[in-house]
Amino acid sequence: MPSKLGLNSETWTYRFKHDGRRYTLVKRKRSRDGVWWLDVVIKGRRIARTLETVNAVEAEARAIRSYITPARAEQWRLMGPTPRVVWPKLVEIMAAYVGLSHGRVMLGTVINNVNALRMVVRRGLGREGATLQEVGETSTAALNGALVSKFEDVMREQGKSQRSVCSYLKQARSLFNHPLVKRYEDAGLKLPPGFEEFMTREVARPPRTERERVPTALIDKTLEASKSLWVNDPAAYIAWLLGLCSLRRGEIAVMRWDWLHPNWHEGGATWSIIVPRHHAKSKCARTIPVDPQAFKQLDRYHTVRCAQEDKVGRNDFYVLPGAERRVKFRCGVIFRRVNVWMRDLGWTTAHTLHEMRALSLSWIRDAHGLDSAQSVAGHSDQRTTQQHYVGQKDTASLSVQWPYQFIGGDE
Repeated sequence: MPSKLGLNSETWTYRFKHDGRRYTLVKRKRSRDGVWWLDVVIKGRRIARTLETVNAVEAEARAIRSYITPARAEQWRLMGPTPRVVWPKLVEIMAAYVGLSHGRVMLGTVINNVNALRMVVRRGLGREGATLQEVGETSTAALNGALVSKFEDVMREQGKSQRSVCSYLKQARSLFNHPLVKRYEDAGLKLPPGFEEFMTREVARPPRTERERVPTALIDKTLEASKSLWVNDPAAYIAWLLGLCSLRRGEIAVMRWDWLHPNWHEGGATWSIIVPRHHAKSKCARTIPVDPQAFKQLDRYHTVRCAQEDKVGRNDFYVLPGAERRVKFRCGVIFRRVNVWMRDLGWTTAHTLHEMRALSLSWIRDAHGLDSAQSVAGHSDQRTTQQHYVGQKDTASLSVQWPYQFIGGDE
């Protein structure tokens, strides 16, 4: 007989049938930790025992395994009531995590990790519409292996990629790494035993996709067409040029003119772009050498921008134009124009602007070696540079080589 969930004014009831007999699990609506209890008569005495889980199906299995089956086999001894253990709520763990992360982890990363945990709990418990307060009131006893499996199933039903499943789980689990758990315990927030299943339950790995190799003729065509892009859409050209200087899209969006620094030597001055630590993906400042021709174009664009800004009486410190506080969101419009331009030229890869970063790193590898390419890219692992960037471009057969011989245009 299928189990069913009932409701009265004070409690939730979950009824199931086992071996020809009916049993009932109960949970008070105002329960602090939200766990199920077994309400049954054994040996003529009515008892209630906590099952230490908020999942009704798991509670049914524990009731059968720990109480009903031993009692039917005359192996269960009636003892006093089990002391109730109150596990911490998620809101308490989140508050402790935010406090412990202050000054150690970027605020944006902390917010993303907390939001990921909320998403995993909502979808894992089937409470998609739960408010922030309702999620916060959920007991940490809900964090178990079944929650992970249910979350993965819901994400698949919604058409989300397996890469997203793994990404959100990694963020959610980052609140419970070993050093943090010890700090939680020091603060009196002891996690339930089933919590280890939440950390160790495996999900399917995302399929590995091979990067599409770009034809040399298409790269040559793009480099030549960039001259007309400078004339027709200077902002899109500068965004594309900075990508070719090996900057990431997010770094291009927030780049300021004061990131450009001169390097003085006997032959004159060369220029570099220094990406500040708080804007770099690796959280380490890195220096990117700028080809003289590329700097020449940036300087020309800066002159045009200054003339335009003087007319409206303001000064924008960002390289790409737009409102200062919404710079990341506004640059999406410029990036889309670059994307449309490259698609019209025949690019069919998953990324467009990012392919220019890979091309730049390939040139640097050919001229100065893999170590230099890794340093400019800002990768902590050299295998990332080799496998996903410089290994995908055949720069030797291009009609132009480093430095950027194609950059310039009519004076």
